[in-house]
Amino acid sequence: MNNKLIVTGIDGNLGQVAAKEIQQLVPADQLVFCSYDADALKPYATKGIETHQTDFNRPNDLVDAFQHGEKVLLISMPFVGSKRQAAHRNAVDAAKEAGVKQIVYTSLVNADDPTNPSVEKKDHIFT
Repeated sequence: MNNKLIVTGIDGNLGQVAAKEIQQLVPADQLVFCSYDADALKPYATKGIETHQTDFNRPNDLVDAFQHGEKVLLISMPFVGSKRQAAHRNAVDAAKEAGVKQIVYTSLVNADDPTNPSVEKKDHIFT
């Protein structure tokens, strides 16, 4: 049954805060935490949270990790440009292939505003 909330990037600054807060709202057996860093996942696994070491450059691993998810919180990757765009595309495609119903993405405020000078906005608009 696909009914879990998947959180990516739990090793990063925003991801750590999100993981902490989400645990207060969602039972452990309804969570899946993902990170490229296996050590970052260990504390959550001991709490009964399903964990997956994931690499956004390896889409098949992402499909496996997202398999039981209803929703994915896609926390933006910490790099800029075509590398980020490819990683995000892989994550979105994997979520769709796994049957995820909703993707929540951490973007940039006013990413599509032409007066926003941020270089990163291109990546967020792409995603």
